Amino acid sequence: MQHLDPRARLHLKKEEVIVGRPGAALVALLTAVIGLDFALVWGLLAFLLNFIPTIGSLLAAVPAVLLTVVQIDITSAIIVSFG
Repeated sequence: MQHLDPRARLHLKKEEVIVGRPGAALVALLTAVIGLDFALVWGLLAFLLNFIPTIGSLLAAVPAVLLTVVQIDITSAIIVSFG
């Protein structure tokens, strides 16, 4: 990370603090409240994939929503998809 331009480092730091951590915590909390298995894994996945512009959040949401459909029900999957 030391080889990055200072502006790029600042952007990544802002992305982590403003979006990454709170978003990951929200995903982990929501999936835990609903009763989905591996809630912390979904939170970590959301945190890591959120650094990919535009599609990162979508890539993180798809597996969690599909597992919610299989494990719980479609109503909970809709809640997870909007969370």
